Amino acid sequence: MKSKRKGSSDPSDTRAPIIPSSLFDSDKESGIEQPSPEVSVASEDASPKQFVPFEPFSANIDLTQKEFSNEKGNSITSDVAQKSSVIPASETPVEIALESRSPSEIYPGYKVSSEVDFTSSTNDLLPKKKRIGTVYEPQTKAKHFVKLSHIFVPLVIVTVVVLCISIIRFGNLSERLASPMTLKGEEISSSEFSFMYHFVLLENGVDIQASGTEEMLQSEGENGFATYRDYFLDMTALEIQANQILYDDAVANGYAISDANRDMAQAYIDWLSTKAADIGVNLDEYIKGYFGEYVTKDVIMDVLSKKYFAEEYANGAKLDQLKASDEQAESAYAEDPNSYDLVSYRSLRIVYEQKDQSFISTANLHAQQIIDGIGHDESQFEAVAATFFTGDEQQRLLVPNSTLTENARYDSIDNAEWQAWLYDPIRTPGDCTIFQDENGFPIILCFSSRTRQTEPLRDVRFLYINREDTTLNQVGYSEADILPLAQTIFDSVTDENSMITLETTYADEIAAGMMSVAHNSDTYQGEMGDDFNSWIFDPARVTGDKTIIETDSQVILVFYVQSSENPEWFDRVNSFIRMNNYQAFLLEKQQEYPYEFNDEGLSKIYDVAP
Repeated sequence: MKSKRKGSSDPSDTRAPIIPSSLFDSDKESGIEQPSPEVSVASEDASPKQFVPFEPFSANIDLTQKEFSNEKGNSITSDVAQKSSVIPASETPVEIALESRSPSEIYPGYKVSSEVDFTSSTNDLLPKKKRIGTVYEPQTKAKHFVKLSHIFVPLVIVTVVVLCISIIRFGNLSERLASPMTLKGEEISSSEFSFMYHFVLLENGVDIQASGTEEMLQSEGENGFATYRDYFLDMTALEIQANQILYDDAVANGYAISDANRDMAQAYIDWLSTKAADIGVNLDEYIKGYFGEYVTKDVIMDVLSKKYFAEEYANGAKLDQLKASDEQAESAYAEDPNSYDLVSYRSLRIVYEQKDQSFISTANLHAQQIIDGIGHDESQFEAVAATFFTGDEQQRLLVPNSTLTENARYDSIDNAEWQAWLYDPIRTPGDCTIFQDENGFPIILCFSSRTRQTEPLRDVRFLYINREDTTLNQVGYSEADILPLAQTIFDSVTDENSMITLETTYADEIAAGMMSVAHNSDTYQGEMGDDFNSWIFDPARVTGDKTIIETDSQVILVFYVQSSENPEWFDRVNSFIRMNNYQAFLLEKQQEYPYEFNDEGLSKIYDVAP
């Protein structure tokens, strides 16, 4: 009996796992704290992760020295959006590099079957006759005709016996042949569907072997599904559907499954093998116990190779086909220029230790005098301002561009008034204004420039190895072990694929919190700390470069994938346009690739292998 289930045509369905993460590339900046009231060079930080020349420092008219500070919390972001290089179509199949999916933890615990061993052949089950004599002499035999029944009946008996043995060995024949679903009228095998179903469960953090999992899967599901089992079954169908759509489209455009895709699938199988060894069972038994009775290594290899190939195509060549035109990009930019522009400005706060009104008034008077003194030439800001200070504070101001904040992003400026003033379209270089802090002391802002985000984004991968820290309850490696381990891993990385494979090789360590991985396909200038930023944006950097950077808490392996061919603003605009184009492509294709469930076949897809 076939039945239709809620599928991908539902616009409210948010479960579709097939839209590449790189489609959602967007700024991930957040705000930072306002300048401290006790500092004088006021600098609204360009980004929570962006390094600026220095933080505001205190300037005291009565020569009281203030401490200069430039402490910033720089961190690495892990967007999972991955940009793949453009892969041109050709008349002959072109191999493309794979993309990885993080393997979910495999939880052991199922019992190994102690059923009858059917490894012997059929003939081994039959008694064998033994000849006694060794001399054979010709004998005259009476002629007779053999009846057909004497041949046919034994043949039928043997056939039945063989069939029975096959049924016992391989399970119920109807169970084995019943397809859980059809896609575009073609049956999807029970083994393929069973593997993908359990793979989807693992991807979504469902521990199949945990107590209570079966009860959870039978509870009321999301998005109108009767149960969570129905919810994940339909998610599996969506994934199979998307993989087939992308596979067919890729092949039609001249691409083929590559060795890299197969290597990634093999890495997953190898990882399963280590899990099987941990509990003392062979790999075949482990696979059957976890993914289903009829799932084999070959099934996993075929399904995952195809899946990784489809995902790579979706994130690379297909997205390039669907990218924004120049006209579309300019139109999108014009609609929201603040999201794609950067501003540079100079800032200075003037404060006194005394907080009474007379000192506040004096400070504001000096602020206006500084503005008048630069004569709309913001490059003279530090030189003019320095004349109102003495000592160390004066010397700091005399350092060129000491008050300059470069390339600040709109969303990185917390102060709404600053934000509105700096990003006002009428703003011109040399424009200055005065804001007041909470005590009424002046903060001078002078506009320097506004540009589009032109520096190309960088595609970078990271592996973080944690240092053990018992005081902070951080799991990790000892000082004696961490650097040798990092060096071993560093030496093993030869290309991006080997970097990706680390996610599988060290899956247990990652799950235990001793390591972590990140892929930041849209790393922008100034996003990271000095050590990272200077290395990543070194003009000499080329694909395949790698380095090790140490921090107090981690040793980090950094792998440089590539630089975008486009300016940053275009890639950010394009990420939204191609997302819409991709969704339109997928929705159209889904109509050509309808799927139906077969209740009989679904009944044989077990949550936990019996």
